[in-house]
Order: sequence, then structure tokens, then C-alpha cells
Amino acid sequence: MKKNGVESLDSAELLAVVLWYGTPGESALELSNRLLRDYNLNHLDELSVVELKKECKGNEVKALKILSLIELSKRYNKLIKGGYNSKPITCAKDVYDMMIGRVSFEIKRF
Repeated sequence: MKKNGVESLDSAELLAVVLWYGTPGESALELSNRLLRDYNLNHLDELSVVELKKECKGNEVKALKILSLIELSKRYNKLIKGGYNSKPITCAKDVYDMMIGRVSFEIKRF
């Protein structure tokens, strides 16, 4: 990463950097590859803390790191898309784009 830049890493390698170390019998890279193989990036956030903790062999800190990274990515994505106030609402899709993350979160809680 230092030599070729962060862009040179694949998703599993990036996730392994965030996790820093693995779980008993599984390196951080092996854990990352397994999670991405089983859930892909777009489905990891569908797991609860309890489910993700189980996937991380009982390591709650790893589960919380992954969910925190996902939430941070969602917030960054909202900023890049223009946030709530910088783009005028001209159609229903504009409202959908602004609210989809919040609505999805609220539905999952129930």
C-alpha cells in the first residue's frame, strides 16, 4: 500500500487493514476474503452485530469495526452525492436518493 498506493489493494486487503489482525486460526486477510465471499460488500451491512460477531468467531470488536466502516462509507457517500441541502428536490427520485439510507436502517431495526 505504501509503495503502490491504497488504490492497488483489493477489497479484502482493504478490509484486512481495517481489522488489523485475524481471529484464532484465521488471518485478517482470510477473514476478509471469507466475509466478502459469503456476503459481498453490499450485504455485510445486513448482518446484525450478533451475526457479524459470530462470523468473526466471537470477536465483537471486529464486528463493530466492520459495521463502523460501513456506516462511515454510507455517510461519505451521502456527502459525495450532495447531502441533504445542496441539491434542489425536483422529483420523487431526489427524495428517494436522500432518504434511502435512513429508511433502510429504520426498517432493519424492526
